[in-house]
Amino acid sequence: MRLSSISRSAPEAATVGPVTPTYQVTLPLTRFVLIAGSALTFLAGIQLFVLSDHTAEYFSWTIKSGATAAVLGSFYWTASLLAFLSWRRPAWADARAGVIGVLFLLWAMLATILTHLGDFAFSGPGIARASAWIWLVLYICYPILVTIALVIQLRAAGPDPARTAPLASAYRWALGICGSTSVIIGAIMLIVPGAMAEASAIPLKPLAARSIGSWLLAAGVLYLVMMLENDAVRIRPPAIASVVGTVLLLVVLARYWPQFTWGGLRWSFLLFVAVPAGLGIAGMWAGRGRHHADSASEPG
Repeated sequence: MRLSSISRSAPEAATVGPVTPTYQVTLPLTRFVLIAGSALTFLAGIQLFVLSDHTAEYFSWTIKSGATAAVLGSFYWTASLLAFLSWRRPAWADARAGVIGVLFLLWAMLATILTHLGDFAFSGPGIARASAWIWLVLYICYPILVTIALVIQLRAAGPDPARTAPLASAYRWALGICGSTSVIIGAIMLIVPGAMAEASAIPLKPLAARSIGSWLLAAGVLYLVMMLENDAVRIRPPAIASVVGTVLLLVVLARYWPQFTWGGLRWSFLLFVAVPAGLGIAGMWAGRGRHHADSASEPG
């Protein structure tokens, strides 16, 4: 009996191997564009957030206002964190919001760059000239690469993990309203960059206005996708990134307060600081202590 039992169990034991996930995983190409994007946006953040007053020497185009450059830099560092956190999540459902938001940003920024090629430092000082050409090449290639990755990812088989922490209705409404508003404002800044100049607390030339509009458009799309995901675990990466982005904007305010102009609609800039903080904190609070069993082990 014992030998027979052993002989029957041996083949069964031989078939035991790594457990196949029961959900759709983030595919290698998608993970590559996320981690590469995280590195690239981090470097752009150094140029803009750290070297805010030296864009003529070190960035792709000259931004005369350090406050404007630093605001853009805070966006890039926020995106870098979002891409990194999304890269660490094995379930595609947990990375989906970040990838879709980034894709909208890339195409909007490519349109902005092609509209303002004359403002770029293609014949400027060494580092700025190299940065301008690298910037152009990356923004031509990367939107295409991320689009391909997303199409392949969406065609891949496999279900999403079950929702374990549905969002409160009030929070979903807030995501929908803030996301829609951000998309509208971003689209206006892209189409008519001068329309927001009078309401801006920081100096905005057309190129900078369209760049910020691209970020607002992408942020709005991100919030709308978060609303549709309707799960605190799935939205955790963008929720964390939103809070960190707020901290970075507060640093910009403290560092460049004299360059900000207040009064009238210009005070609305503070909404761009408070809203991401509120949505991010609420999203993190909604998902406290709740994790997908399959997402518990995140690849490093």
